[in-house]
Amino acid sequence: MKAVSYTGAAQSVMLLDHLRRGDAQFPVESLEVQLDGDLIGLWAFYKHTPADKRDAHLLKLLAKIRDYRAKYPRKTEHPEIDQTVAEVLAWAR
Repeated sequence: MKAVSYTGAAQSVMLLDHLRRGDAQFPVESLEVQLDGDLIGLWAFYKHTPADKRDAHLLKLLAKIRDYRAKYPRKTEHPEIDQTVAEVLAWAR
């Protein structure tokens, strides 16, 4: 818990500093990378969950993320990450 809080606080202050200096590009990219990682982590836990057992709150969140990514498409330098993120968002339909 201590390491997670430390890491989260360090990231927050770094992103806030960039934003306060008028640099939104680095914080946006950092948050996009974090979102990709969170989606891949969720996928590892939920990809084999039958449709009738899927958590409604999770599906609602994934729908929001799918809408966000439709509005702001993202392609990384790693096709395997892009493919996995696409699979997660398709799974939530």
